[in-house]
Amino acid sequence: MNVDNPEIITIQPKFTVADIFNRFMDDYLKNHSVPYHYEKVINDIQNCGTGYFGYTLLECDNCGEIEITNNSCGNRHCPSCQGGKQRIWVQQQIDNLLPVLNYHVVFTIPAMLNDLCMYNEQLLYELLFKASAETLKQFGRDEKWLGAELGFFGILHTWGQTNWIHPHIHYLVPGGGLDGDKWKDVKYGGKFLFPVRALSIVFRGKFIQGLKKLYYKSKLTIPESMNIQNSKDFESFLDVLVARNWIAYSKAPFKTPEAVVKYIGYYSHRVALSNNRIKSIDNKHVVISYKDYKDNKKEKDLKLTGEDFIDRFLFHILPANFHKLRYFGIFANGNTEKREKAVQALKEAGRYKPEKKEQNETKPKKMYKNV
Repeated sequence: MNVDNPEIITIQPKFTVADIFNRFMDDYLKNHSVPYHYEKVINDIQNCGTGYFGYTLLECDNCGEIEITNNSCGNRHCPSCQGGKQRIWVQQQIDNLLPVLNYHVVFTIPAMLNDLCMYNEQLLYELLFKASAETLKQFGRDEKWLGAELGFFGILHTWGQTNWIHPHIHYLVPGGGLDGDKWKDVKYGGKFLFPVRALSIVFRGKFIQGLKKLYYKSKLTIPESMNIQNSKDFESFLDVLVARNWIAYSKAPFKTPEAVVKYIGYYSHRVALSNNRIKSIDNKHVVISYKDYKDNKKEKDLKLTGEDFIDRFLFHILPANFHKLRYFGIFANGNTEKREKAVQALKEAGRYKPEKKEQNETKPKKMYKNV
């Protein structure tokens, strides 16, 4: 994908996650118990677009033609339902962009935390958001790097290319912040947002500090696979964890603000696996495609049993009412006044360009409305 001129393209898939569920789910549920909110996701995906959720009558304003469409399930985990939501969200973000450099920043935790995440999803995903967002805020406040209040948003993903658990957060961070009533740009000509090595170290410290608090307040469920029997074992685990690779990755600024939003928009409403990555299904197996980042991003195929596929998909069903898309700083909900101050400061600095409205006369198309 060209990240500086990305497009959201919808391609009709040959196979769907619903096809896999319909073929293998009955046998899966005979051998596995799942929480109620998993059952709802499964039911929604299996019945999406089948008429189970009713239908909508659409009437063309120009010719009066009536079209009947089956309603979708609207579940946030359904790969068939995200395209429209994605396009709307991307346009909203473009409309609200500030006319400054924008940076894509990613925070990832080490793989040795995966088992702990699976048993403590709500707690550790909340901690991942808190530690990473507080790290960005801290660097924003530091006069060495900026000395202002940032505004940014983040999107949690819990999967990697092979659909195994891989929690990480994508952030869109404007290159500057609000200092009183004035806008302040990042330093050093905007070549980078903040130094990634320093980001990684601070992020690691905040996450581990939060993890220790959860453990010593007896809030964590420790899986047997971790072999932690007491606080001494836990501290030994942390010693190893500190030495692992904590990744904070920051790209150079995108050429246009629209490009970075569309790029992150590509991730915003994605689910663990899109229908377009399903290559084949037979009576026992599912084949999916993935990019091997350790082998120059080559596209490869992965063969899974139906049971393994369902396991990997269900790993990524988020806790009920968990918000995977969050806004921080001057972009946070309830911070409208500060955001307006930032806009006004940038206008006074002449950073906003006059809008150009294009008028295109086209032949009337079929314009449908609900009836």
